[in-house]
Amino acid sequence: PLKPVIAWHQDRMYAAGSIVLTDGTVSVSSGASTGTGSSTTFKPSMAGWEITFDADGADETYATTAFSSSNAFTLARTSATTFSSVDFALRPSRYERNTIYYSEADEPESWPVEQNYFILQADSTGTYDEPVVALMSYGPTLYAMKPTVMYQIDSVTQPNLDVQVSPAFQRGCLNQQCWTQVDGIAFIMDRLGCYAFDHSNPEPIGDAIGNYFHQNLIDFSK
Repeated sequence: PLKPVIAWHQDRMYAAGSIVLTDGTVSVSSGASTGTGSSTTFKPSMAGWEITFDADGADETYATTAFSSSNAFTLARTSATTFSSVDFALRPSRYERNTIYYSEADEPESWPVEQNYFILQADSTGTYDEPVVALMSYGPTLYAMKPTVMYQIDSVTQPNLDVQVSPAFQRGCLNQQCWTQVDGIAFIMDRLGCYAFDHSNPEPIGDAIGNYFHQNLIDFSK
């Protein structure tokens, strides 16, 4: 699995998140289940990923079943629309986007992915479609952060046996570079602004730059 976010926590490496492929354009006809790409870099291992066609804002998302070459794909169902040389986004399935893998203890190079993983479950936060964008080792707890929510992850010995995962707070993070820890306090930036965090309720800070977040002066798509 391709996981862009990694962290070292309690003698193990953890990997989360998902990449999104957008290079090139794709085409598929209405009623067809096979399509082609131009300047794309599809791989057979991406079968099962979800592809979203973007045509003037009218997005449609389909699961894929196969990539026979770097520029040919098969959908799990026929397309309802004809898309001709449109932009797209190809990402792992929702299940995979919420899967976190971890290494063997004290063996950061050893990743038995068939057994060393756990999944963030769907919950009342309504953020299951959001990707994990940051992992933060903070004292005895590992935090997996999405754009608008953070999950608390605790384990004593073997994560696949005793891991406990729960949504912690309705604050998240922009990416792995948008958090730091100083004197035992975590400082994090998400789409609502900056906040301090000490395992308890997040405390908003940074009122002086709050208008950049509250008045949509930041383009979070870049």
